[in-house]
Amino acid sequence: MSQNLSRGRRHACEEYREMWRTLKAGKVWQGVFHNKRKDGSMYWEAASISPVRDDDGEISYFIGVKEDITQRRKDEAQTLPAMESEAKAGRPQ
Repeated sequence: MSQNLSRGRRHACEEYREMWRTLKAGKVWQGVFHNKRKDGSMYWEAASISPVRDDDGEISYFIGVKEDITQRRKDEAQTLPAMESEAKAGRPQ
């Protein structure tokens, strides 16, 4: 499952609940967070979080791998409109 945790407070709360339901069910969760650094600046990060089980099969902790994708998001925001314009220009009228 992939989620984008950035669409406002209420939506983010619902998505966080879904993330925890997924993890507590023993499944891997993948998604994107809009987070705040210690200096207060905002950044985007892709995350994959997995539950880890103990010898009895109980979830004992979670491990996550995160990547700052802020620049990728900026690049996509600049590239996508240009690609859409090119696609529209190439269509027969």
